[in-house]
Amino acid sequence: MIMKRKHQVLQNHGFSTKEHTGKQTTKVYDLTQYEFSYSAEETQRILEILNHSSEEAFFEFKITKGMAKKLIKGRSQLGTFQNVSQLLNIDGFGLKNVENICDKVLNEKPSQILKEEEFVQSKVLIFKKLVKPRVEPQIIKEMETLLAIDVMVGGLSWTLLDRHGVLIDVGYEELLSKGQRFDAPKIYDKMVSVARRIPKADVFVWEERANYGYLQKAPLGSIIIAMKLAQMRGILTALLDIRQEGKKGGNLFYLRDILVSKLFNLKVGGERICGLNLADQIMQSEKILDWLPPLELNNETQEKYFSIDKVQRKYISTSLFISLAFYQTVIENNVLSHKVLIEG
Repeated sequence: MIMKRKHQVLQNHGFSTKEHTGKQTTKVYDLTQYEFSYSAEETQRILEILNHSSEEAFFEFKITKGMAKKLIKGRSQLGTFQNVSQLLNIDGFGLKNVENICDKVLNEKPSQILKEEEFVQSKVLIFKKLVKPRVEPQIIKEMETLLAIDVMVGGLSWTLLDRHGVLIDVGYEELLSKGQRFDAPKIYDKMVSVARRIPKADVFVWEERANYGYLQKAPLGSIIIAMKLAQMRGILTALLDIRQEGKKGGNLFYLRDILVSKLFNLKVGGERICGLNLADQIMQSEKILDWLPPLELNNETQEKYFSIDKVQRKYISTSLFISLAFYQTVIENNVLSHKVLIEG
């Protein structure tokens, strides 16, 4: 039935619809006029899946890794698909490819795909509760690079991803050496120097740690450290705002630390661990977590990471987790990661 409808649409636009006779025939399509023959209900389902699925979710529909990557790349370049015909604008996609993908989406029944109401719930969870300010669709569409930063009293680490989630670079900067006295003017000068060496990016993200209620019964030393850390973060926030070039800080986002903890299972007995071993495995492009695709990175970046001192890598591991959590949940709209947060 579907095939007959496809042939009718082709005939309406002057396309050849000869049945296969064993001889190879060449078809010339006018893609500007082509309309797929799916019903309104079928089209809605196709677009819902194509616009919200991660690479892992596409596998559930028996869509190959190569096709899944092209779909995700096309989605990031073209924006949300409004009709099935837009898929023809993806590099390497022809009519046969698109029809094959759409038929798989309609016929396969994946076990891990989220139901519509769960997806709506996950969007509320991510955009209203765990990330602030709200990430506007235009920012996602225009983003070319994402820089995740983690600041502690001892040092600052960062992780740089491109728009496709490929790890470009990592880095660590010492802020306050062991035993060094906290001198505000010197720290400010240090932060200015470090900020200049941090790579430029379209989007900056770090964890929000503004809840200091736990310090009410903390030792004086912990309180002093927390105050120093707050000063450092405040200075860096101001410096990053200056680098936004008139964007009014609109591209600086904060994750609640619960997001990273849940996604990467970093809470043990109520305390958060650094997760260095997990980070090392991720940096080796191993498939560790069900929701997280293997990390893409070049050999140079991988070698740089593993050449860094273990203590410094602990800092970098946090910025790595922040970058992947933000990219997968917000930029990539990875429904499997959303499911972890909903069920966690």
